[in-house]
Amino acid sequence: MKSLDTLLAEAVGKMKPSTRRRFSEQTNGERISQESLIHIAESMVAEDGELSASRRITRNNGASSYAESDPREESDRLLTEAISKRDPAFAKAVQVTEGLRDLTPKQRADYDFCLMLRMSEADALKVAKSNIQD
Repeated sequence: MKSLDTLLAEAVGKMKPSTRRRFSEQTNGERISQESLIHIAESMVAEDGELSASRRITRNNGASSYAESDPREESDRLLTEAISKRDPAFAKAVQVTEGLRDLTPKQRADYDFCLMLRMSEADALKVAKSNIQD
């Protein structure tokens, strides 16, 4: 048979940090028997499990997705074309960002790593697409 101290330690050990804090606030400064402390701790652990199960959040909370054709895409494309004709540096930046859409997750990680090493975006994109193996 386990001692009361061991049972209390096990119950407190199962708690999440926020629940542990709440437990210590509720029982701080009061003279409570160990049996009562064990009961309070076990009920808080059970309550914590019920709350986490009821707090599941679904993506977009079930909201419908955007329409297939977004009118903003067409206006963005026209605006990008107009600015690209006047500013060649902007056109080059647009080409780089368009190239990012085709990257796989591993290539994207390589691209981000190259940027972290302060490589230019164009060079980082070339390295990411080169598929160099480790």
